[in-house]
Amino acid sequence: MVIKTAIILSVLFVIFGFYTIFVDNDYFMGFIYFSLGFSVSIND
Repeated sequence: MVIKTAIILSVLFVIFGFYTIFVDNDYFMGFIYFSLGFSVSIND
């Protein structure tokens, strides 16, 4: 159950990172969301 939650959370972080980059034009926050998504899913 925890693995499914981590995968869903990492995918949502990546999607929100794309949204932040393309809609808000904030590359720094987009990169932070990408790195959060990667760090959540690194153990899975």
